[in-house]
Amino acid sequence: MPFNRHTTFISLILATLLLWGCPSNKQPKPFLSSDLTSVARFEFSGISVIQVQQARLHMQVDFLFGNLDRNGQGAEQILMKGLAQAGTSQKSPHEFARSLENAGGRLEALVAADFSGLRLKCMPEDLKNCFQLIGDLLLNPKLNPRYTIELLEEWDQSKSTAKMDPTFWADSLQGLLWLEASTATVDPSPSADDRIPTFTQLEEMLTGPLLSRCNMALVVSGPLDVESIGDLIVGSLDMLPEGDCPPQSPKSLKTGVVEVLHKPEGDGAICATWLAPSSNLPDAFVADAIAKMLEIKLQDLLVKKLKLAHACRFQYIPKPAPHLRLDMMGPQMSQAAELAASELRKAKNLEMSATSLDSAKRWLGLVYQQELESSSNWATTVAKAHFHENWNMYGNPTERLKALLPSHVPYVLQKHCTGVSWVFVGDTTKLDKKSLLRL
Repeated sequence: MPFNRHTTFISLILATLLLWGCPSNKQPKPFLSSDLTSVARFEFSGISVIQVQQARLHMQVDFLFGNLDRNGQGAEQILMKGLAQAGTSQKSPHEFARSLENAGGRLEALVAADFSGLRLKCMPEDLKNCFQLIGDLLLNPKLNPRYTIELLEEWDQSKSTAKMDPTFWADSLQGLLWLEASTATVDPSPSADDRIPTFTQLEEMLTGPLLSRCNMALVVSGPLDVESIGDLIVGSLDMLPEGDCPPQSPKSLKTGVVEVLHKPEGDGAICATWLAPSSNLPDAFVADAIAKMLEIKLQDLLVKKLKLAHACRFQYIPKPAPHLRLDMMGPQMSQAAELAASELRKAKNLEMSATSLDSAKRWLGLVYQQELESSSNWATTVAKAHFHENWNMYGNPTERLKALLPSHVPYVLQKHCTGVSWVFVGDTTKLDKKSLLRL
């Protein structure tokens, strides 16, 4: 009898060791689901895995990495485009492409402001062979010098052309919103920040923290269970370095107005930013809804008051620090800015009428529902949630909208949305800076 007890005990220990690090046999509980899609998350070998089960026949696997370039030079995007046409230490780019094609896979680069990566598409029966090939590419990458240098040259050319566009300055100088403490004027003359990375620097990134497990998200879309995903990772992606990715340093927003000494012909651009509630707070959903509501209202008012159409976008952005960002482009920027500031003051100080809010909620309900049921962009949507760490923003928005009251709008704006910074590109001679800062 003692022998049997000891045998049983040892068997339990061995079974525990064999299961150590493997995903649970129990399917992870979906944190978000709709009629067409179910999303669940788990971690395996230090890699964040996002399982998107959709009504589709083919497989789509995104190998994503968070962008670590804090200067916004876009080196990660170029690197991923280069990797999509690269080879390995054992195969030339042509040989690798032919091997993937013969295995039934198709590979493309996936780039965004917050993450970059590779997207693999194939049929379920071809996934294992294709997955192993991509794993080899990430473990032993060898860029194609000619193709990658062409990418760098094209990007340098596009940057030069973009400098004639006012939206380029409003977007590229957004970092000034987190740095300037008072009214300032900036001369956008060429500087070291405008230099593109070299081919050698891109090669060095391949062995840096970018391609590490701690900086990775694997988004698997299609008919595949948790155990099968874990089997694919073993012996391939789990061989990537674990990494020690530095956390994004929090930045504080300071009040001010930044004028860019660049006078585009005709139109100008505005980029305004307010602090907002953290994405892990319930108020973040209210802030996101406020941004969408104000965007529609501002678009209507700009046409009605100024008789001209303006490009207008208002959005909640959780990083580098939670903030609301307003972007506008068009003529009469001074009047447009004052109109936007006036509407924000009204929203901050007065309760919205129940009729206005009900109308906005019906429109927002349609927007959120379309986002939830669109199978084409689910992978990028959940990837953004992962790298922004704002999963709660996707938790049943329809029910949250029903609970949204008129009093929530001024409450959230007054409690969280303090301080404002502006970047102006264009003619600012008629700009009332003091008025804009009274928010």
